[in-house]
Amino acid sequence: MSPTVDPPPTALPAELHDRIVDFIHDDWRALVGCALTGTVGLPSPLVPCAEYHLSRTITLPISVSYNELLDFIKVFLPRSHLVSLIRSIYICGPPITPLEKPKAVFPALLDLAHLPHLRALALSHLSVELTARFTRFLCKLPALEELSFENLTPRVVLRGGYRAIPDVGPTEQEAVSFCTRLKSLRVVDPPSRAIQTDTGDRLQSPNDVLLQVLERGRDAGAVISLHTIKIHVADTAENNRRNRWMAALCRGNNNLQCIDLTLYERAGVKKTADAWDIESSDFLACAEQWPHSLTSLCIRYEPWSFHDPDTTSSETIDVFLDLLSSLFTRPYTSPTTQTTSPYVALQIYEVILKIPFDARANAETWTKHMRSLNPRARTSLKHVRITLESLKIPILGQSLSEQLSIIASPLENLRYGDMVERCGEVVREEFRVLGDHTVEVVIKS
Repeated sequence: MSPTVDPPPTALPAELHDRIVDFIHDDWRALVGCALTGTVGLPSPLVPCAEYHLSRTITLPISVSYNELLDFIKVFLPRSHLVSLIRSIYICGPPITPLEKPKAVFPALLDLAHLPHLRALALSHLSVELTARFTRFLCKLPALEELSFENLTPRVVLRGGYRAIPDVGPTEQEAVSFCTRLKSLRVVDPPSRAIQTDTGDRLQSPNDVLLQVLERGRDAGAVISLHTIKIHVADTAENNRRNRWMAALCRGNNNLQCIDLTLYERAGVKKTADAWDIESSDFLACAEQWPHSLTSLCIRYEPWSFHDPDTTSSETIDVFLDLLSSLFTRPYTSPTTQTTSPYVALQIYEVILKIPFDARANAETWTKHMRSLNPRARTSLKHVRITLESLKIPILGQSLSEQLSIIASPLENLRYGDMVERCGEVVREEFRVLGDHTVEVVIKS
């Protein structure tokens, strides 16, 4: 009798293989193991899904050691066929509080130029020692289109560290190529205290050095074609960084579709009326750089730096709202020399407003701003969202909604959110006539 031969195992359905790999989607080492399974001519059914997840964002945390980053570099060597899969990388330090300095240091000798399809890079909570060399590292990434910075600070080069390495930035041609490639940029640089060298010189932040590269590339003839910019930088009295960013990224950029911008207020009610007028003029001059073909606009208001509760009030909020109203009511002369309303292509408009828990809503100011949106002139505007956030730490035993329930008007016992909601009805009724539009007021805890 011939020996019994067991039948070959039945192959698992492809959906089950994908489900198995989905469980390890955030473990790039395990995904590499799956991508390398199988034999020549007979790849494993795990390979397609593993390669798909590797082509999404890979997170590389940095703490005291660089083990994660070093392991990644060892696996994705220039000769490895896996390098073509890498599309997006996120390098981050440990989370920190708003006033803490980053605890992790960006490796000055890092080089990822051998990743031919790396299109997106995000960096957060990192100190950077050689800022000019750092920007050259960015410029040498051949396919980089999306860049995100969050809480990057300069760091003094310690004795015996990288002092022997020249801090040389990109060449002019590298700066031009970088500016031309970039399609999306996000910079989050909250208020911080200056960092100085041993000689007392102030260190430039990585964000400021990047801005200089963009300005240099633009002056050298680069065509800026970003479609999305998110700029959240704190101005100083000596350096209006917000306007510099807007000028570098927006002037003559007809491809721009989305702007997400934060206005940081430095002095609040201590300002004189003249100071308010000057700042308002500066902001409106900055907004002149924005193309009127924008489809999405989000403006955030941070009323103070370092959470000083004495520098804002209902009065400062009213000034901010008047400023936003001016954006939409000032006349705009189109290329055909016809005077129209600005931003007629706008589809999404959002305001994120941080307010004191005892703020009083000014119905007249809010109504004016709602009317300035003029949905009959901006027929593309489909969604308006007003988000209210409390500035102070919630009072023990009270919810945010209760904090915002302070009298909004001397004559009407309405909480702040209710007042804004009622003012929103002015424009909401016009939206209802025009079709499927939404106006919402949100209170965030």
